[in-house]
Amino acid sequence: MKNRIRLSLAALTLICMGNCSNEAFEGEQQTMNDRLTATLPSADTKMTMGGEKGSTPLWGKNREEKISVFTQKESSYTNQEYTLSEGEGTKSGTFTGNSSGETKVAACYPWISGAKYDGDKITFTQPSSYTYKENDNNSAPMAAKISQIQQENIAFKNAGALVDISVKNIPEGYDKVILTSKPGTQGSAPNIAGEMQITFGEGGAPTLAPVAGALESQSITITFTAQNDFQDLRFYFPIPVGNYPELEVSLDKSSATKPIIVKTFRGAEGSGVKAERGQLLYSTITIDKITGEVPVEVASTGDVKDELEKEGVNAVLIPNVAASGSGAPDPIVIPDELTTSSTSTEPVSISFGSIETDKTITIKEEKADDSSSSTSPTESKATFVLGIPEPAKTGGGGAEILPSFEIDTPNSTVKFTPTGNETTIAKATVRSAANTVIVEKGITIKELVIRGGNVVIYGVVEKISRHSDNADNNTTVTTYENGSIETVDDNDSKFIFKSVWDGVSKATTTRTDNKIYTAAELAYYQSKDIPVTTAGKDLEATMTGSTTLCADIDLNHKPWIGMVLGKSATFDGGKHTISNILVTEHVLSENGRYTPEACVGLFAATKKSSVIKDITVDGFKAEDAGANAKWIGALVGYSYGTASYSNCQAKNVTIESDKENSYRIGGLIGFIGSGTGVAVAIDNCSVDAITIKGSYSLGGFIGTIQGNATEAVTISSCGANNITIKQNANSSALNGKGSSSAKEYAGNLSKFIGDTGSATITLTDCTVDAAFTTDELESFGYNHINGANGEVWKLQDATSPLIPAQAGGSITIGSDKMVAGTNYNLFTLIKSGSNDAEGYDKTDGSWAD
Repeated sequence: MKNRIRLSLAALTLICMGNCSNEAFEGEQQTMNDRLTATLPSADTKMTMGGEKGSTPLWGKNREEKISVFTQKESSYTNQEYTLSEGEGTKSGTFTGNSSGETKVAACYPWISGAKYDGDKITFTQPSSYTYKENDNNSAPMAAKISQIQQENIAFKNAGALVDISVKNIPEGYDKVILTSKPGTQGSAPNIAGEMQITFGEGGAPTLAPVAGALESQSITITFTAQNDFQDLRFYFPIPVGNYPELEVSLDKSSATKPIIVKTFRGAEGSGVKAERGQLLYSTITIDKITGEVPVEVASTGDVKDELEKEGVNAVLIPNVAASGSGAPDPIVIPDELTTSSTSTEPVSISFGSIETDKTITIKEEKADDSSSSTSPTESKATFVLGIPEPAKTGGGGAEILPSFEIDTPNSTVKFTPTGNETTIAKATVRSAANTVIVEKGITIKELVIRGGNVVIYGVVEKISRHSDNADNNTTVTTYENGSIETVDDNDSKFIFKSVWDGVSKATTTRTDNKIYTAAELAYYQSKDIPVTTAGKDLEATMTGSTTLCADIDLNHKPWIGMVLGKSATFDGGKHTISNILVTEHVLSENGRYTPEACVGLFAATKKSSVIKDITVDGFKAEDAGANAKWIGALVGYSYGTASYSNCQAKNVTIESDKENSYRIGGLIGFIGSGTGVAVAIDNCSVDAITIKGSYSLGGFIGTIQGNATEAVTISSCGANNITIKQNANSSALNGKGSSSAKEYAGNLSKFIGDTGSATITLTDCTVDAAFTTDELESFGYNHINGANGEVWKLQDATSPLIPAQAGGSITIGSDKMVAGTNYNLFTLIKSGSNDAEGYDKTDGSWAD
């Protein structure tokens, strides 16, 4: 960045910086005891913090402005404090003080209690440290002489020079900016703080200079509040008139191993800086967010390689890539040593100030072997961050100029990041290492063509496809947060899509094919307002029509609210997996008895004639209100008339509740409802590693099936493995609650279906890896089931692990129709009223041998 040195003290405004012009005294002064008017220099020369370069200097608002007025009595001089009383926000302010009838002879800004005047010069101590205040930081000296015949008006002039520096992207934790006067190659460095004096020359022009022989003070520090993110601040350093070999601006913090050198002013060809009255050293510096360094500026794209070959250079800035007739810019070449050595942990940043061409910008490794384009991507040896600016516009503020890139870096990771808030790239064709092309938040790529490597997206890719060179390799595309993909090349089956949810992002899409590529798109279908007071069958559908999942989705253990699949809608899981589901809230507050809280699952509910197929749920956990409900299943909580489930799996499921009436819970489906008139077919589905704790109606595969002859449920080629069923201590069954059918509560448990109600069920080729153990049966209280009126029941024999001990309806397993009292419902009344069964110990529920 070229130094902009405009030293005409008209620009020295700590609150308002501007270009400078020659100064002149304005007006004469009249005596008035306690009030005087102080006028700012006429050409933007007041050196006070804040404002913008080129703005008009004004007496500050929202701060107390004070000046020193020196009065004379006989041969002694007194420093009087005068405070602004009128004129905030204007060039001419009224100051009030007390001159005690003495003659005013000189004044300076700002007021300094220790400042002295000896009839010739003003002396004072200029601070070496300040505390940053936005729009009101340290003030640079101005001064004026006051004649005996004009005591009411002061026309200030600036006395020194000013360093005005804006720093963007100050890294996290940095809290100091330091200006240092350095000797350079010239052997000495002038003081910039400490003992100073202002002398008056021809026409009363003041000049700020160090006191000869004063102690060294060659730095000024401004302390500001560190942030947990990047921040942009503007700093102003008043300096004396003089010749400076070097003026260095740096950022520091207590934990830094070394400061960040932000800017060094050296003058033309290192000749030093001649700071005269009214001069402004102005610069805006943007620190690279990735490297934490100030980038080295290069004149053109073709100069990047030379800079990156230099020791310690990790950040390069190309200020402008201009339109150049019909030709494309020179290629940006990545030096061979950066991409052929061992894997580097230091990213390299290449950023652009502006791009004014629509011609393709080429970035390539020095020795990229084009013949290897179809080989598998290699491990990344370097990371290149491309800082993309906001789009330039054609002349007169017309259409945006969108850049395009051809990137061939087979040994490197390539990251697109915006230098501002957001920007757009027309087209990017990229060959990268296996890991990866990264599209950061704020970047939109209209067309991304992958020639090699994988892709990570936080931003937006409107269209993604694979280059013809990339025919033999799979390409994994992973999205995070609100990262989105609008269009995918339908002719390419070698994209593998994955997405990780942040627990917040929800995204719609302009696609009309109802395909889901990202976690944010799936999250859009969550139930909107919960809990809703209605009946389960009346829940509002959130997913309608035919929807296809095209990615493996990691819900990342973020609290999930179940979706509702609409009437006759199909959810096609595309043989993908949705993992790490955590549900902490129920969706329904039912108008029903026992447990109004209900409907928990990936789908809280499904509606009549809907279809779910080809989906795996891996990792499901219900907690808090999500567990203390009824109708809970990893895939579906409440299935009301879903016609078909095929190729659906659930594994690593945990649903544990201590609530008295938390029931109808299944590893895959919680509850299949009745009254729909729809026959249900469940085919080739399975569950594995399921843990359920509740009150009753608990099944490793399905919690409860209800229905009638017209809505038969056919389950074929389904299995359940590694099932753990536990009744909680508050179970209605274990505590004898309900009616004389209390044994039914205890009996509504199995490793496959927990409760059959009045359903018509056919099971074909269905398996459970193990029946309940004796210990499990004992834990269910099957030897001591308390009923109404003092009844005690005992389960005489364990039933099939596919159905509950106390079943209802019509059940066929294979070709065998189950018969109540023969195949299930094998309970014996062991205590009725005052009668006890022989050999039964009612104190502990045990039986004699």
